[in-house]
Amino acid sequence: MRAIGVRWVRFDVDWSRIQPDSPNTYNWSDYDRVVQALAANGLNGLATIDSTPAWARSSSCSSSSICEPSDPTAYARFAATAAARYAPQGIHTWEIWNEPNITDFWLPSADASVYTAMLKLSYTAIKNVDANATVITGGMSPTG
Repeated sequence: MRAIGVRWVRFDVDWSRIQPDSPNTYNWSDYDRVVQALAANGLNGLATIDSTPAWARSSSCSSSSICEPSDPTAYARFAATAAARYAPQGIHTWEIWNEPNITDFWLPSADASVYTAMLKLSYTAIKNVDANATVITGGMSPTG
């Protein structure tokens, strides 16, 4: 990647894979390897936090990891935990979800007020653990 001039790598931080069973246990191993590889190769990382674990989804939308979190504060807590873990390793740029305006990535349906609340909570939570972090809105998709 460096040989062709790449300086930034955008990668998913899949909350449903890191905390699949409960809010009290974490498995960071896959993401630790990604972050270590970025650092070893002098690349910047843009971490996109997405995918709700089953325990954090509402009962009305429980069939997919792209269901919105039932509690935006749980997502924000996870975002802060991820930022605290990876800031010392050079990850300071965070995207809050991906394309939350379409049902391909946000179920049951796009909801600007729910997403905005989650974005605001996550921004504050991340900045509380990494004052130098950059927090951006999830990229939006054309909706046709």
